[in-house]
Order: sequence, then C-alpha cells, then structure tokens
Amino acid sequence: MNVYRDDVKVGWTEPNGSVWRVNSGPGEQVGRADPQGSIWRRGSSWDEQQIGRVEPSGKIYQRGSSFTDEQVGWIEPNGTVWLGSSSWKGEQVGRVDMIPNLQMAGAAALLLLLS
Repeated sequence: MNVYRDDVKVGWTEPNGSVWRVNSGPGEQVGRADPQGSIWRRGSSWDEQQIGRVEPSGKIYQRGSSFTDEQVGWIEPNGTVWLGSSSWKGEQVGRVDMIPNLQMAGAAALLLLLS
C-alpha cells in the first residue's frame, strides 16, 4: 500500500506491517503497525515507541504526553486521510491506495504524515 501527500508518494507499507518512508535511497523504515491497530515509531534498529493506535472504524489516535490517546484524524474507506477530531472539522492531508484494512492504512498515515 502506498501513502501520498499532494499526489506525491511519501511512503509505503509491507505485508508484515512495517512502514517505510521514501527518501533518496532505497527507503527508510520508520515504524510498524500491529494487527491490534497499535502504531510503533522506530527510533533505532533495537528501539521503538508506541505513538498511537487506529480503530477499525478508521479513527486515528496519537498517544499524548500523559499516556492518553487523543484523536488526531481519520481515514475514510476510499483512502482519504484527514487530520482533525470530532470537535474540529479537519483538513485533508493525503491518501492511501490498495487498502488491506483501515487500521493498517491509518497507521501508515500517522507515521508518515505526522513525522
């Protein structure tokens, strides 16, 4: 699955859940998503931190400093990615293609569009 911002490919996901960012070389692994919808940012080859989660409905949450989750966006079934919450209308920030499931798509979006 590819992730786009302004119709420019910014990254992709692998079937094992790893999320990659496009760069001048072969790409850089920036994190992963697990089957439960948790999103992990890679700090180094041996260090990672949970930065959020995605609900099956497509709502995207980011882990806050007080270890509470705050909604930061959502992904629509057609692949459109929005930043915002129930109290803020939101802004379209990207899209994904070939969606295997909304949780994987949301994880890729959070890692690539917010990092």
